[in-house]
Amino acid sequence: MTSIQDLLTEYDLDTPVSTPVVEPVIEDIEIPTLISSATIVSLSRHVPSFKRDDKTAARRAAESMGAKRGRYTSNKKLIMCAEHDALVKQSNDIYRFVRDRTMRWGELGQQLLPNEAYTDFDEEIQEMVQKFYDPYKREFLAAYPAACARSQLSLGEGYDPRLYPSVDQLERKIQVHLAYEPLPSSGDFRIDIPRQAQAEMREGYEKLMQSRLHESMQEIWKRLLKPLKNMSDKLDYDDEGKPRNGHFQTTIVDNVIQIVDLMKICNLANDPQMDRVQRDLRNALTGVTPEMLKVSDTQRRKTKAEVDSIIKSLPNFGF
Repeated sequence: MTSIQDLLTEYDLDTPVSTPVVEPVIEDIEIPTLISSATIVSLSRHVPSFKRDDKTAARRAAESMGAKRGRYTSNKKLIMCAEHDALVKQSNDIYRFVRDRTMRWGELGQQLLPNEAYTDFDEEIQEMVQKFYDPYKREFLAAYPAACARSQLSLGEGYDPRLYPSVDQLERKIQVHLAYEPLPSSGDFRIDIPRQAQAEMREGYEKLMQSRLHESMQEIWKRLLKPLKNMSDKLDYDDEGKPRNGHFQTTIVDNVIQIVDLMKICNLANDPQMDRVQRDLRNALTGVTPEMLKVSDTQRRKTKAEVDSIIKSLPNFGF
């Protein structure tokens, strides 16, 4: 999951000089407690994009414009197929579902899922994966030969049959894999090395676990800031009742609530600040709807003031 970089600059968030810096309070969690509280989720997926660079088209574009070779680039879409677009969308929806409901764990694409959320998470993701295969993959494979035939006519000289895998090859390539793994215990070092080395490995592993947990908790705070700052900006209206930063979307409240729900189940370190912010946001947004924010200037001002106060109270992790 990509971290939000340079958040102060990106979202124009200024901390007043008079506002004290709130340092994060994340207590160390016992490794056995963490192991019994969460599960590692790994997701891999493959759907061919059917997009390719076209060097010949790029060269011709450069020549037609009197430019040097290499100054233009070009790519082509090998097929135009609604069934392929639907399959790609389902794949992306699966990715976003996992990303939005789990915590980053390390740098290898693994995510951490609190066991409290496992049942609902697994029920929803399994349904999405099932739909990926049927109907989306099945319908695309059925439509693929006709899409290839249309491409032969529409791409002209750019058509290259070598770029089109067979239906059987696609059947094998198009896959989604979801795996759950338990967090390993520091007592799992069962290898023939000296006792001192084993002790050092266990100590190093426990430090790594604590470091990853702290990074994951920081990521939750960063993910919260974006929809909060967006809500603050979009609820900023002038004296004539017109938005200063453009109209807000109907998801303005849901985008925050989604992170608030995640904070509740992902507070594996029992961070009191996270508990407090989660409660404050729940209290501030309970009963608030986009329709209410559109028609009520009083509600907009009240909600914006509460959100701004919460933003200023967020812990300082360098963002």
